[in-house]
Amino acid sequence: SISGGGSDTNKPTTLIPPAGATIPSDDAFRLVVRNSAINETRGEGSNVKRDDNGDHSRIPTGRCYTAVILRSNDIRSLKGAQDHYLQHINVHNNDISKLEGIHQFDSLQTLIITNNNLKNINSYGIASNLKVLDVSCNDIKSLFGGNPGYTAYPNLTVFVALNNDISNFVGLSQNCPCLKVLDLRNNDLTQNVFDELSSMHNLTHVNLCNNDIKSTEGDLIRFAQNCSNTLVHLNIAANDIKK
Repeated sequence: SISGGGSDTNKPTTLIPPAGATIPSDDAFRLVVRNSAINETRGEGSNVKRDDNGDHSRIPTGRCYTAVILRSNDIRSLKGAQDHYLQHINVHNNDISKLEGIHQFDSLQTLIITNNNLKNINSYGIASNLKVLDVSCNDIKSLFGGNPGYTAYPNLTVFVALNNDISNFVGLSQNCPCLKVLDLRNNDLTQNVFDELSSMHNLTHVNLCNNDIKSTEGDLIRFAQNCSNTLVHLNIAANDIKK
């Protein structure tokens, strides 16, 4: 399905519900994001460390935790000792500015790092097993500050980055070749959007509503000709695309 045109005032539901601007509702898409996050990973596992509103300054490693959920703590970095057990990390509402250190978590499949201070999603290494990444409500303007020269997220299938200031996502196709679900609602996307999407051949669901996307001559035609043959849902409502 392709959505465009008007909007309502329902707030979206992501892996971590964000605060911020209202965005056109897309219940079907939100359900896909939620279900994909469940189906693509092993979940939290059996040994979960939870401590909201605590005083943790770093991710606890080497303790056989399968998941750590440390929302509203004092964590400033993901860097630490190598860990072979953690498969799910939720550090919503901390003070992390870089994804440096993510590759040290060999088994990590889900990273929720919403409402932090990220400026981009450069991983400074290869996050080989990461399947789900949610970086909503940060300060991201460009996904990749520069081409790292390698595929940073070779197995990522769900990427959520709503409520940022992203103006382009050049490099996403190279760094996330297996991506299926893309959520970039409420950003500052303008041009060259459809050419990058055309290079992503595994996409099934995309939501780009509430941006400033303007179609350039021929880009929509090229996208229609070259887009993923698995794409079943595209929402471009509340943009500047001429009908």
